[in-house]
Amino acid sequence: MINIIKSCPFLDAAGASPGPADHETVVECVSKKNGHRRALKVLHDSVKARREVELHWRASGCLHIVEIIDVYDNTYGGKRCLLVVMECMDGGELFQRIQDNGDRAFTERQAAEVIYDVCCVSEWKGF
Repeated sequence: MINIIKSCPFLDAAGASPGPADHETVVECVSKKNGHRRALKVLHDSVKARREVELHWRASGCLHIVEIIDVYDNTYGGKRCLLVVMECMDGGELFQRIQDNGDRAFTERQAAEVIYDVCCVSEWKGF
């Protein structure tokens, strides 16, 4: 595992609590250091979660992947968790975008754009 996880408490480093969270909850937060909007993903600490963080970290340099800013090993609600601080994106989830189309079909052009982005990610660094 790449040594990217900070062991200092999140409160000491960021000055704010992530708020109530379930497994894989993502909430918007603001950096007190520079005022930038960030996304905070809370994962229950496990081998699978650490593998997810490692793979995401390695892929963060790709244009089509959300960048990880920091990762904190922490305890929240009495349970060990990983707090993954990422750039905040406004695009939303693909499923929601399709549903927002309502009765209009998701066009072939829209589908092609999504598949193109997925293929670019797959090709990047052999992922």
